[in-house]
Amino acid sequence: MSIVVLFPAGKSASADAYLAFCNANNPDTTPGAIWYLPDRVDAHGQRVVGFLGPLGEWNGGDWPEPEGGAAARADGVLSTTVDWPNEEV
Repeated sequence: MSIVVLFPAGKSASADAYLAFCNANNPDTTPGAIWYLPDRVDAHGQRVVGFLGPLGEWNGGDWPEPEGGAAARADGVLSTTVDWPNEEV
């Protein structure tokens, strides 16, 4: 699995802000391109967003993290695993 960012259940606004940051810095310049879908929640209620940085590997590449990326994901935790709810296994 590639790296994702996990945002605690109470940090939904932070997850939205990070996703907006990723969409604004999306290396896919196709008009209307979205960085990470679907918007998913793990078994612990944490929001899961694809990491825009080395080993993130979303959207077909291993991208460098844009300037400001660490600050944009400050409320999240990088992870290589996700504990998905049973119905999503």
